[in-house]
Amino acid sequence: MKNTYGFIAFILLNFASVLLLAPTSHAADILYIGDSHSTGCFGRELDATLRTIKKTDAADKLAAVITQASCGTASSHWLKAKGHVTRCGALVCDEAGTCDSRSGKTDSIGSLLDKAKPKVTVVALGTNMIKGKRDQTESETRSLIMKIKEAGSQCIWIGPPQAALFFSPLTKFNEFVEKLEAIVESEGCRFVSSTDKTSRENLNDSMGLHYGCKDAQNWAIKVAPVVKPLVEAGLSQDASLSDSDTPTTAPVSK
Repeated sequence: MKNTYGFIAFILLNFASVLLLAPTSHAADILYIGDSHSTGCFGRELDATLRTIKKTDAADKLAAVITQASCGTASSHWLKAKGHVTRCGALVCDEAGTCDSRSGKTDSIGSLLDKAKPKVTVVALGTNMIKGKRDQTESETRSLIMKIKEAGSQCIWIGPPQAALFFSPLTKFNEFVEKLEAIVESEGCRFVSSTDKTSRENLNDSMGLHYGCKDAQNWAIKVAPVVKPLVEAGLSQDASLSDSDTPTTAPVSK
């Protein structure tokens, strides 16, 4: 009887060891969140681009992507424990690529990270933070990135496109983008600027913020050659790597 108990204990111990050593199960390889730009043609184009990236551990398989975007959001909205509800539009795409724009509900970054366990998280936020309180915006942005990094996910941040001068004077806009880049990079997240990939002359709405579908798609197309290599580099890394282990061969994201 003692031998039987000893054998069972041995089996259970080895089973537990296998579970502890097993790789993390990922519902998605890539998580993508954004604001109103991402609910429309820019977001759909970028989502489609991310779905063309191949998994590094399975050459014939494409990376699984989960996308959630919500109109009017800044870093603070994604930090809400219960998620966010918007009345001006949202986009939710699951790992199979099925998208729903009918619901205004998006999940919190914490819930998304817990569910997806992504290797790479792409953030496209900034426009709704330009007029925010600087200290609060900085703190919330750092908190958002910290959650991403603590979840073991590599981070890529796409900055805001050019806005109309009546919404934000040129000097103020440029100062905001420079400050946002400094914050993002200081937290170990790669920053991709949209300033040189958009033109405020193409803005077509009364808010001075949004682009028509063709120009929004062109923005995503111009962002792609910078974002894709960064995502591929992130997918190739082990989630347990520390910032000091991060390879420096990825292209500079400007």
